[in-house]
Amino acid sequence: MDNSTRITFTKRPIPIPAEYRPLYKIAQLLQVLYLSSRGKKASLLKLHLFSWAFKSKKNMQKLESYIKSPAAIDLRLWGLEPSLNRALVYAISDNLCRYEKGNYVLTNLGEEFIELIYSDNDILKEQRVFLNTIGKSVTEKLVNNISKSWKS
Repeated sequence: MDNSTRITFTKRPIPIPAEYRPLYKIAQLLQVLYLSSRGKKASLLKLHLFSWAFKSKKNMQKLESYIKSPAAIDLRLWGLEPSLNRALVYAISDNLCRYEKGNYVLTNLGEEFIELIYSDNDILKEQRVFLNTIGKSVTEKLVNNISKSWKS
């Protein structure tokens, strides 16, 4: 290849939507551990379920409806996103949570981080209200029951 046909790339800054930023995802997953998980721990599937729910009001309403009446709502599939997995890697490396016996567990530092976020009532407000509304009703058993219905 001669120099006249050479391809070059110029790196330019581009905005990244908040839902794909690691810090935003870290805050989401930590608040699930903090508000909606027994023992402040959750499986990867449960964290992905909540991540899917946080994508829209419709998804949050669908999950809330499913909790109230599982037979009436078809909630077989939800999205699994690499951005959540990446956020978990960062959260663990920053000691905000740890992986233990198949679950992600909130650390004291992670709890302090969430409490700092919650000191501003406007940050993650919609998600916080949703998590306070459903409480700890999304159990690992419920998540496993939903995932058992995944068939090709």
